[in-house]
Amino acid sequence: MSLQRGNFGIEFDERPGFPYRRLLWTAALIPLAAVALVLTRGCAPEGEGTAENNDPLTAARFDAPEVRVHRERPSFLQHLFRRRAETGAPAAAAGGGQGDAGEARGAGWHAAGGARQTPGAKALPAEVRRLLELAAAREADGDLAAAREALRKALVRGDAQELRPFVERKLGAVNVALLFTDRPAAEKARHRIAPGDLVGKLARRYGCTQEYLLKANGIDRPEALRVGREVWVLTRPVFELTVLKRDSSAVLTLNGRFFKRYPIGVGRPGESPNGEYVVRDRVWRPAYRAPGVGEVPSGHPNNILGAAWLGLAAAEGTPVAPGFGLHGTANESSLGRPSEEGRLRFGNADIEELFTLLPSGSRVNVAD
Repeated sequence: MSLQRGNFGIEFDERPGFPYRRLLWTAALIPLAAVALVLTRGCAPEGEGTAENNDPLTAARFDAPEVRVHRERPSFLQHLFRRRAETGAPAAAAGGGQGDAGEARGAGWHAAGGARQTPGAKALPAEVRRLLELAAAREADGDLAAAREALRKALVRGDAQELRPFVERKLGAVNVALLFTDRPAAEKARHRIAPGDLVGKLARRYGCTQEYLLKANGIDRPEALRVGREVWVLTRPVFELTVLKRDSSAVLTLNGRFFKRYPIGVGRPGESPNGEYVVRDRVWRPAYRAPGVGEVPSGHPNNILGAAWLGLAAAEGTPVAPGFGLHGTANESSLGRPSEEGRLRFGNADIEELFTLLPSGSRVNVAD
């Protein structure tokens, strides 16, 4: 119903008309509702969200404790105010010579390249900075076990995810140093050699490899094992490797905790099937049988297997993949990208390290 001017002033017109005013009110309310939605909806700052959504490890069977991190999802207004506070933080910290790179220098890792590897856009959260400084101090004192604990705490913090690559590198280096040097660690024990002890016998008893026993104790050859000598052993270690093809990396865990991340290269699509496997064959300096050529010895430029081969057997529920395994490569420029040769490639130094750590039966998960 509309209003019309008639003979007696303003009169009602019984004819139906188009509700222009109602349409105008509706059009005005739409942008208001959109603004209200943006202000109240949850949003994640750059690089955030839950660690479960961001970390590709959760796409695999293995879910490390380090990636089960609760992350806050603030509203837009909280996000806006926090951004303003953060943009002012570097200026406030500049008076003390501390940006993100300065924090790393304060942690004592500038010489190790840490300052160059950490992001420089924002200042470190106070607790993250404290943990990194603590780890650096403990490492300088030679207390690698305490340094590792501080790094583990930093790794699981939701506000340290931008630093995760740096923390992983430091944690991997500390883990390797703990296992291969004369330092105590929770996973290690001392064993006094008794008559009849052989390297192979000790490896089977403690569940580690012969190569580890020799390398960790500085023994050149098995027959140099002397009665009465104390040696370091790993006590029933549980190593598990998770290969992440899209990420071009592989994560090694020890007893369910992050140990080290390795860069990898992936062969032709379909030749590295997803699934669960176990290490079956361990071959040092493997020969390569090239189609139409025959056997290519280790060290030859045409041998694509590198320093070592870890053959994989499919676990229950995974289709059999003949000739599937992990191997090294001298062409480290091929890491991080697909290749027409090989399956799952590691740098020679990395595959040598894995060969030393992973006994037969160790689990290997392959995921996209």
